[in-house]
Amino acid sequence: MPTPSSSAGPASPSPDPRLSPSATPSGSASPSASAPNETLTRIYRDLERGHLYKLHIQPEQRHYYQIRTEPGKHYTLKSESGHTIQQIYFGSQPDVPLGMTRLPLDLKMEFQAEHDAYYLILTSQQTRDYELIFDDFIPPPSPTPYVCEPVWSCYAHNTVSGRIFDDGNQPLDHATVRIRALNSDVPFDKSYTTVLGSYQIHHVPMGVQVEISASKAGYTSRRRVEVIRTNNSDIYPNRYDFGADGGSSQFGVAYNALSDKPEVIGVIPGRNAAGIDPQSGFTLKFSEPMDQTSVLENFEIRAFTSERLTVDTRAEAKTVTGSGNIDQLTGTRIWDQAAFSADWNAEHTQVTFSFKPDHALPTDRDSDKVPDYQVSLNRGTGIIRDKSGIGRYQNERKFKLTDGEFERSYKFSILTDANKPG
Repeated sequence: MPTPSSSAGPASPSPDPRLSPSATPSGSASPSASAPNETLTRIYRDLERGHLYKLHIQPEQRHYYQIRTEPGKHYTLKSESGHTIQQIYFGSQPDVPLGMTRLPLDLKMEFQAEHDAYYLILTSQQTRDYELIFDDFIPPPSPTPYVCEPVWSCYAHNTVSGRIFDDGNQPLDHATVRIRALNSDVPFDKSYTTVLGSYQIHHVPMGVQVEISASKAGYTSRRRVEVIRTNNSDIYPNRYDFGADGGSSQFGVAYNALSDKPEVIGVIPGRNAAGIDPQSGFTLKFSEPMDQTSVLENFEIRAFTSERLTVDTRAEAKTVTGSGNIDQLTGTRIWDQAAFSADWNAEHTQVTFSFKPDHALPTDRDSDKVPDYQVSLNRGTGIIRDKSGIGRYQNERKFKLTDGEFERSYKFSILTDANKPG
């Protein structure tokens, strides 16, 4: 066996005295006799892991290196410069090399396995000196999966289009339409400015919930949430309008048109809230700065349901009556602005009504007799105006608290009497 060398530099390995140029290693199978260039002289060497071998290869020689391995492990072969020239995995069955890099053009490397013997076969077109290291190899980590940049580019796309109208059924030019994905893993966000009321946004990811919003300075913004569909038999599978042209439309609804009229866009307590303190205040948030007087003179609270309170000793069947319909304002009026003090924010877009002392909503010790109530802005003329004088009139609904229809009022329920008489 040759003695492994730890020094660099060209040197010819001493032939193993037990091996003749045409013999095979003891106990090892011979490479196939049909291998190419079989007339070349065979020189056998054993390679042990962790050792540096100096090779002197001549054109008339074919060098066979028997490799001592452990099944199921990875190994590398490195060239004289330290670069990996071969990566091999030895499994329970002979395997093929995993790859080859930086191999000199004149050096031919083959890999052959027979029975339990593995051979590295080197031939050269010219006389060359090489150094070879056979060592353990730690396989690289699995390839990093392809990452879409941006992420939404991995999704199938489609085009979203539509038209934007004002509440007078007219196309609204220079409005901004924005589409953004509501899935945090799909950060799609694009905008478009309408031309003659129309918009079109391309490459919107399909199968993902998106928010489509429309806005313009001086108008109340609108939004709708949709899932973009694939093309199908529909002519416009992803057309989403805001408002309508006055006729029937399958793409938009009149209540979602952009409007320059004032409207209530938020309330405290919330719409359909329950368990409210009978002395609780009320906050209204508007879409734009308001004319304060028009709001105060129209604020009122009415009974929403009809109930007879325990303390009522009169002959009437009900203490208070209500319509049970938020769009009908026929219930008993309980309070108007006279029972409250009003505080506005600096922008005049929000007002809070607080009960004056000794004022509260009627309640009862019996929960089955506690009325529900509704808040409206229809006490006086029924007209609320913004700072510029544009108004929303008595016959118009003033509360836009959802993505759906406007409403004439909103309702809530209160707690039972905390001071129950004995």
